[in-house]
Order: sequence, then structure tokens, then C-alpha cells
Amino acid sequence: MSQEKTQKPITLSDPYRRALSSGFSVMEELLFDLLTLVYDNPETGVFTRKTTSLSLDQRHRLRREIHDILVQLRQIKNELRLQERVESPKSLIMSRSSKVWEILCDLKTDRLRGYGKPPEGLSDYLDTRIDQLLDTLKRIGKVAETEDSR
Repeated sequence: MSQEKTQKPITLSDPYRRALSSGFSVMEELLFDLLTLVYDNPETGVFTRKTTSLSLDQRHRLRREIHDILVQLRQIKNELRLQERVESPKSLIMSRSSKVWEILCDLKTDRLRGYGKPPEGLSDYLDTRIDQLLDTLKRIGKVAETEDSR
């Protein structure tokens, strides 16, 4: 007859709890990204095209393995009483928009001078278009910040 080993509850300080919750949350987000790659929905963007080269068997096996990791993460969360992060679409839009803003600013020609002198006309062409994109991001931010009046 085997006895179940009862483990003494582990008490975590708030900094440990926040660090673990944050790290596992990022990991979970990356796993969900992996899941989107496993499904039959290859994305076509402007600069990136993803193809589906996984067999049906590979996709099923990968989904099972990722699901297994998510089950283990839930167990860790419950056993260590880790915090759950609540995200609103509004905060995600603002966060992603800020990251896009940062990337666009880094693509302006004055920031690219480390690669050498910009070709003739690039500054006028590229910086104008980047400024237009930044204006669009401002509008996205304003829409996300506005309260829904339904």
C-alpha cells in the first residue's frame, strides 16, 4: 500500500509570487503563440508569410504537449497560490501600440545612421511615411482610451 506524500505548503513572499506569476504568464503567452502556429491558419502579412509544413500527426502531438505544459502551469499556479494577471483589450492595445511606436521611431533615418549615410531621398520618403504611421498609432490610442458608451 503506497502512501501519498503530503507536501507542506510553500509560503512565498510577495516579490517571489510576483516574479513567478510574471514569468509563467509570459511563458503561457508564448505557448499560446505556439498553439496558433500549430493550427492550420498560416498567416500572410506584408513582410512575413508563414506556411504550414507540419503533418496532421505532428500538429496533434504538439497540441497535446503544449496542453500538458499548460496543465502543469495550472497546477503550479494553484499549489503556490500565484496571482492571475487580468488584461483588458484596452491595455493590450496600448501596450502593443507603444511597442510599435518604439520600433517605428528606431526606423527613422536619423536612428539608422549607424548603418552609414542614408541614401539620397530616403529621409524624405521614409520619415514622412513613419510620421504618418505614428499619427495612425495616436488615433488607435485615442480610440482605445475612449470609454465605450454602450
